[in-house]
Amino acid sequence: MKGCAFDGSMLGSSTNKCGGFVGWNETNGSPSGVVKFEDCFFAPTSLTMDLEHTYARSRTNDGAHVVMYYSNCRTNIGDNQQFRVYSISAGDGVTIAVNQTVSDTYTVSGITIYNAGMMYDGVLYARNEQTMSLTLGYTGTGTLAGFTTSAGTLSGDSNPFTLTMGTADAVINATTSSGGSGWSGSGSGTSESPYIISTTALWNEFANKVNNGVFGFNTAYYKLTDDITVTTMVGTENHKFKGHFDGGSKTLTLSYGTAQEPFSENYCAPFRYIENVEVSNLRVAGTIYTGKMFAAGLAGFALNNNTITNCRSSVTINSSINGDGTHGGFVANCQNNLDTSSTVN
Repeated sequence: MKGCAFDGSMLGSSTNKCGGFVGWNETNGSPSGVVKFEDCFFAPTSLTMDLEHTYARSRTNDGAHVVMYYSNCRTNIGDNQQFRVYSISAGDGVTIAVNQTVSDTYTVSGITIYNAGMMYDGVLYARNEQTMSLTLGYTGTGTLAGFTTSAGTLSGDSNPFTLTMGTADAVINATTSSGGSGWSGSGSGTSESPYIISTTALWNEFANKVNNGVFGFNTAYYKLTDDITVTTMVGTENHKFKGHFDGGSKTLTLSYGTAQEPFSENYCAPFRYIENVEVSNLRVAGTIYTGKMFAAGLAGFALNNNTITNCRSSVTINSSINGDGTHGGFVANCQNNLDTSSTVN
């Protein structure tokens, strides 16, 4: 049996020794055989019988090929239950698109099998600890601040998100903030209308939103329109900046630490943690005092593919480390690819 689904009912509280798909399969004696199952789904509407197996009862299941999923059953339905799956559904205003590779589709039974997880009658399911790549959207009212899940773990601060399934049905909900775009300055964060940073206060707002994982701000477009001095940094290990920053030929003057109290953590730079960013047309000046590793004029930790174009670093880095500092004029720690053009250090 392949790509078959059962969603009927099996009723009879005094009835026992039943199988979800096959009541009995004789595997000893003559004649005998093995029932094989692949990509099948057992989702009874109601179940009161004593069910020994989700797929088939037999004297022995040696040699059986079984890829069976089940849902909506009692906690204990007997041995050889195969894969318990849990549903993934969208809360109010949330849309979910699956980024998994389709392995097989069965049009009559309504089953779609992915490289991880499955769909049945339009509902997404996954096993405990399976990871699902999902594109999430929001069509409700209010300003989207992020997404949460009622079960399992939802990671990422932009699409695609990764849901690591738990042992309960998961509902993905949106969290919202009140009022406007959530940005106190001008611009809407797009390439045509970037968020404008003209003051230190707006830079601090930029850093706060990215560092706290406020949805959409880490991947948005920004433009510096005035020379400013900054003491805060953008990006954390868990919430990296992944957007676009146009310096507008203006100067960002850094003031991190002092000679008496140098910065006391690794990675000191205006863009502390970045991933797949584009930074252009920016002048960086000022002073860094650090007692730890990985200080730099532009980026502390750079992951994956980053592009720095037409930038100038005139930063003074003062290090009190006795030994390996791994500081850099532009970038301290580059993981994977970095493309720089027309840059001056």
